[in-house]
Amino acid sequence: MADKTAFRVKRIIFYGRRTAILCQNENGPCPLLAVGNALLLMGRISIHEDMKHCAADHLTQLIAEQLLLTAARHQDSANAQLQVEEVMTVLPKLLGGLDVNVKYRSCTDFEFTRELQIFDMLGLDLLHGWLPDTSTGDATGAATASLVSGLSYNQLMEKMIEYQTTLAKSGEDGADGQGLGAPLSGQAVL
Repeated sequence: MADKTAFRVKRIIFYGRRTAILCQNENGPCPLLAVGNALLLMGRISIHEDMKHCAADHLTQLIAEQLLLTAARHQDSANAQLQVEEVMTVLPKLLGGLDVNVKYRSCTDFEFTRELQIFDMLGLDLLHGWLPDTSTGDATGAATASLVSGLSYNQLMEKMIEYQTTLAKSGEDGADGQGLGAPLSGQAVL
């Protein structure tokens, strides 16, 4: 049996081509696995046909090689080598998850961090689904969208804290559904 730092290899047919994908051992975030599977499906990395499990270290090495190839193609960029070095320090952290700060403007909008640089360098689109639902046509959805559009998750949490502090000071509980609290409650938006 493989330990939790090795992923089971599964062979599939993807767009008429036989390829490997890596299966998650435990529930939870694993951006390393997501990046690896994206590169496998794109045919940019491969897992030897005889392998039943792929160690996280081996996957990290395959991804690092792709990063070096990408940087080599952009030799004209003075920052390419520095970017690769920065991303290489982040790669091992991808096994346990990423701290991302989504922005509510679009599904591709994130606060840029060093950790997200790997997706840019490899040409992988990172998407999120944290958008207010405006499809219902009701006023609450539209009001929520107008309140959060352009804000990041962290900015929204700061506004929630400010609002709750103001309510506490005024002696109100905000339970009437009016004002900022109703459309910005964690349940309604997040």
